[in-house]
Amino acid sequence: LCATKIQATWRMYTARSQYLHQKGAIIKLQSAWKRYSQVRKYRDMREKAVKIQTWFRMYWQVQNYKYQRQCCIKIQSLWRCYVARQRYLKTRMSVIRVQATARGRNARRVASCLRSLRDLRKCLLDQDLSLSQVAELDRKLYEIIGR
Repeated sequence: LCATKIQATWRMYTARSQYLHQKGAIIKLQSAWKRYSQVRKYRDMREKAVKIQTWFRMYWQVQNYKYQRQCCIKIQSLWRCYVARQRYLKTRMSVIRVQATARGRNARRVASCLRSLRDLRKCLLDQDLSLSQVAELDRKLYEIIGR
């Protein structure tokens, strides 16, 4: 009875230590597998997060580039408009000066002709020419001065 008890206790001890040893090995194996799968899952998630961040940064950079390009185009357009307007105003002032000079010259020529005509009529009337002769001279003078 005592030997059986000792044998049973010894078998229980060896079986228990074998069980605990197997349990520890299984726990280590499960822990290593869980660690491996969690690390792989973390790396996948991190890789996906990096991809999302990369795409977002690219999208943001493209939008920023498009905005800056539109701003540059707007600035260039405004500058070209300013330069063209300045050129137009300068040309316009030159044309106005030329027109004023031509009109002044033409007005002085007409005034001179009219003075000459007045003096000539006075002269002709003083010489007792007929009214039809004076009218004929007036007509010829108006043709000459372009009225």
